[in-house]
This record gives sequence, C-alpha cells and structure tokens, in this order.
Amino acid sequence: ADADRQAPVLELVKLLREDGALVCAFEMTVDEARGALDACANRIRRNELRDAYGPSIEYFLETGQTPSDIELLSARLPQKLESLGLHIEPSPPREMEFQVDELEFAAALRASIGYHKEKALLHDIDCVSAVARIRRGHDSTAIERSKALFVTPNAQLAKTTKEFFQPDSPPGSVALCVSDHALAS
Repeated sequence: ADADRQAPVLELVKLLREDGALVCAFEMTVDEARGALDACANRIRRNELRDAYGPSIEYFLETGQTPSDIELLSARLPQKLESLGLHIEPSPPREMEFQVDELEFAAALRASIGYHKEKALLHDIDCVSAVARIRRGHDSTAIERSKALFVTPNAQLAKTTKEFFQPDSPPGSVALCVSDHALAS
C-alpha cells in the first residue's frame, strides 16, 4: 500500500524490535499475502477491475504497477519481510493438549465478522490456534512476557478472539490476538 498506510506498520515493527521482541510471520500468513498479491496481478491482467477494492489493488492501480511487477513482489515477499526484521516461522505442531476448539471459534467469528472468503476465516483460526499452541496454556498479564501474540489490523477479530477465549483465562491475561492499533498504543 502507499506510504501513509505503510508508516504505522513499519513503526510498530521497529518499536517491537527495539523492545527486544522477536517479530515473526507464520508461513501460512506469507502464503496468504502472496495469494492476495497474485489475485491483484490476475485481476489487473484480465482487466477485472469493476468490483476490485482494497488498499493493495488501489495502490497498484494508482502507481501503474504491471501484473509482472506485482508477481515479482509476491516472489520476493519472504526476502522483503526478512529485510524488515520479520522472521518467517512454520506453524507449531498440533498437540491435543493445547488445541483450541476451532469449530466453536469459527462459529463465533462467523457470527461477528462478515468474511467474504472462507480462506480468510480459516487463516485467522489457524493463526490464533497456533499462538495458543505456542503459549502451551501459559497465561501472562504482561505482553512483554507473553510467549506469542497474533497482531492484526482487524479490530473485530481481536475483540471476538478476546471474548471467546477470555472466560477461560485469569483476569488481566493478555489475549491471544490484539489489534495493531491497540498494540501500538
């Protein structure tokens, strides 16, 4: 997206790294982002722009990016993320002891968020579930001591995740998911 949209995200990553956080992206999230970039390239290539929306495709159209430019960005995305100080990590293994109820969580997310694509819903569930597995049942009342945290621009996802999981956590526990805006604040 444009510089105005990039700046707060880059500043948050910088602040987290300066505070000693290991800032990571799950491989599945990188794959999702690459899929979104490839979809933008395909829409522009086929001139299917009538119902195209979102900051990424708007940026590509405003800056005259070609499908080849976007495909190159997609191919180089892992290296770009690494250059920004983000490590790309695989999802932790699934262990029944630390597995969340993904079906119930999916129902809660469907009820609160109007997902346009099932893949986006599944990605969000997978990320929150992965964070729960990384934490291995440990709660913390300080973000600095949390083993993992899913940061998202989707405030409703953060709110729904907190509401869904908070009844099982001690008061004041750090949620599994937080919005980027809340974390930056």
